[in-house]
Amino acid sequence: LAAATGAAVKTGFDWTKQAGENVDGLMTLSTQTGVSAANLQKWDYAARFIDTDVSTMTGSMSKMTKQMGEASKGSASAGDKFKALGVNIYNSNGSLRDSEDVFMDAIDALGKVSNESERDAMAMDLFGKSAQELNPLIEAGGDKLKELGDEAKHAGLVMGGSALDALGGFDDAMQRFDATGKGLKNTIASVLVPVFQPFVETATGAMGRISEAMADGLQPGELNNVLQSTLLTL
Repeated sequence: LAAATGAAVKTGFDWTKQAGENVDGLMTLSTQTGVSAANLQKWDYAARFIDTDVSTMTGSMSKMTKQMGEASKGSASAGDKFKALGVNIYNSNGSLRDSEDVFMDAIDALGKVSNESERDAMAMDLFGKSAQELNPLIEAGGDKLKELGDEAKHAGLVMGGSALDALGGFDDAMQRFDATGKGLKNTIASVLVPVFQPFVETATGAMGRISEAMADGLQPGELNNVLQSTLLTL
């Protein structure tokens, strides 16, 4: 019973540690891309069925967001890329729309382009070199992505703010623990240097003497004497 309990505790700890690491990566990606943590979790689930990596989606969206910024600064070339798809990037007050909404609109608009070569060219203009990797998502459409995202939420696969905060805090605690452990190991190691250094230096000299004896071609009996005398110095 004690062994089973101990194994269960270790398993629970390992799960929590792994979940904390996953959440730390999730929150970092959310900060870098501007995509909400909730949507990233939905996209991660949907990616299993749409065959488009989350990294491909976030990377493409980042490139598209850059195009939005250039269009807002007056770049006709960037603005024409959205106009060609009939995608509006501005709110009614003239500010830029949410990049996630624009991304979904662009995906749906591309899905309506019947000529595949034209669609690929337009997607590459907007999303960069990773555009072709988005084809499964373009074919599925934004509605399918939303449907799978809702499915993930109903299945309990989308953690809310409190769970994310708790696991993120646990990961921070584990990182502090690991850092403190490394510091303790270094301190102990520095204390033990005077104990081990003489042994290492003696062993180094002993190995040198043995090598010299073998190189001199000593007979087995003579070599045995050298070995015995050398071992006595260790």
